Amino acid sequence: MFNFHLVLNFVTGYYKKGNLVMKRGPIIRRYIRTWFIFDFIATLPITWFIPERNVDYWPDDDFDETAALKDDLMARSFLETDRLVSTLTDFDPA
Repeated sequence: MFNFHLVLNFVTGYYKKGNLVMKRGPIIRRYIRTWFIFDFIATLPITWFIPERNVDYWPDDDFDETAALKDDLMARSFLETDRLVSTLTDFDPA
């Protein structure tokens, strides 16, 4: 997609002092001096700039996922209960 954008900008006119410039030479010079470098970098694969890393996506062998989930759910239920109690104590039926 960005490759097409890059090529299209070489033939897209621009306004200078209220006049539309459609001559190819000035359009190319202006584009190269302004946005070309940004558009060119956007067309390059991002993997060229990010170093390869060996990342282990699996949890450690001693990691107990069930226990972690249980702890998380207990903490959430405590927070919800605490919020409910504080809401009920602040409630004034009058």
